[in-house]
Amino acid sequence: METEIQKFYKNKTLFITGGTGFLGKVIIAKLLLSTDVNRIYMLIRNKRGRELQERIETWGKDPVFKVLLETKPNALDRICPIAGDCLETDNLGISEKDRQTLANNVQIVIHSAATVRFDEKLSYALTINVGATEQMLRIAKTMPHLESFLHISTAFSNCVQVHTEEKFYPDNLTCSAQKVLNLSKQISNELLDNMTSTLMGGYPNTYAYTKGLAESLILDEAGQLPISVLRPTFIMPAYKEPLPGYIDNFYGPVGYIYGVGMGVLRLALHDVNVRCSFTPVDYTANLALTAIWETAKNPIQSTPKIYNLTPSDDNYVLARRFNNLLRKHGYTYPTTKMIWYPFCHSIATPWLFQLISFFYHTIPGYVIDTGLRFSGRKPRLSNIYKRIHATMLSLSSFLSTFWRFGSVNTNTLWKSLSVEDQRLFNFDLPSIDWDDFTDTSLRGIRTYLAKEPPTAQSLDRGLKLLERFLILHRLLILFLCSILGYSLWLLFKLF
Repeated sequence: METEIQKFYKNKTLFITGGTGFLGKVIIAKLLLSTDVNRIYMLIRNKRGRELQERIETWGKDPVFKVLLETKPNALDRICPIAGDCLETDNLGISEKDRQTLANNVQIVIHSAATVRFDEKLSYALTINVGATEQMLRIAKTMPHLESFLHISTAFSNCVQVHTEEKFYPDNLTCSAQKVLNLSKQISNELLDNMTSTLMGGYPNTYAYTKGLAESLILDEAGQLPISVLRPTFIMPAYKEPLPGYIDNFYGPVGYIYGVGMGVLRLALHDVNVRCSFTPVDYTANLALTAIWETAKNPIQSTPKIYNLTPSDDNYVLARRFNNLLRKHGYTYPTTKMIWYPFCHSIATPWLFQLISFFYHTIPGYVIDTGLRFSGRKPRLSNIYKRIHATMLSLSSFLSTFWRFGSVNTNTLWKSLSVEDQRLFNFDLPSIDWDDFTDTSLRGIRTYLAKEPPTAQSLDRGLKLLERFLILHRLLILFLCSILGYSLWLLFKLF
């Protein structure tokens, strides 16, 4: 028997941006597997030499659709690509014919497209994260059958404050989103980028700033649209679906975990006494689809409703405990591609991190690159460490702050669901088992990012390599301690 949410999505037509991204693919897989939608129109960029439909057909090889295609072999036939680009400033580059098709048929809009790089140039981030949102609102207003519009933002859209409730904070911005967009049309990208620090005010990076601008734009421009906003924290591997541990990118904490597991990252810039702010991708997708249903039921709101998806006050994990969980499970699932014994120390002070990383990363990087040069191979580790350090510094304010988030709307929505819908569209973070989630995430990172087969033979090779590197690691420590002791002894004799 169908649940209330399943009944809502039956025969519905959707339009989604960001469908080729991590969260977008999981949302599409969930829709096609758990509901009987009529069609999903998906904004997708043209790529030279490849037809749009051909790109959709290649998804059959993506693990995210494995369970779906085993159950519904023709499910991807319901996806219809719409040529366009969030960098285009005229209706996202969508043709007039396609815009008319969308206007005539679409009932649900999901705007998920975004650039999530923290160090993106302001001109680029503004175009995708704010300009595309403005155009999506305009396109949505041409849809007479629209029942629900979901904008996917981030819990850090107002990170100039440490406590964020489920409401808009336009006063955090130096000026309105429309003023910034108008300014970007009047001056060159280079000049706009030079004004980044002035425009951002207290925001630490262009990603959070432009996400804050996009929310302000929605508050000002949404009008009578039935719209809601979803704010997840850092999105992590899937916990249960479509495949436990599924992940396809290195963003945020995932890159940190991967680097440690490979034996490359040995020093991290974060405070071990703060909360970890992340959520599984499947929980995010489930809340997205549930929020759309709720908005369609109650379309008239004085302001768009916001849903924060963040660890609760009753069930969160501190960074110190999470590091312990990583050690506990990481040594259970070692990769065969590690270059050294995996370990990592945490530093909360940026200048001290830069100092110690010289010994932990920079010197070993140059030593290994020298060996690569002598063997006729291209050196690469030094440049990798430069990127790692830049990423760590850009993440430092997020990983060293004790964030608090209100989640009244999210909790109320969860409690309003039937038992069947709670089982099918689970986003109950207060009940998540962080130990089990960490175990699942590490297995997924090993399988989907390190490309290690989930077999006993592969795992056995990883464990044997781990044992060898542990011996070498201890011998190196003994050698370095011996040198230090001998140096201190010489100094003692001299003085």
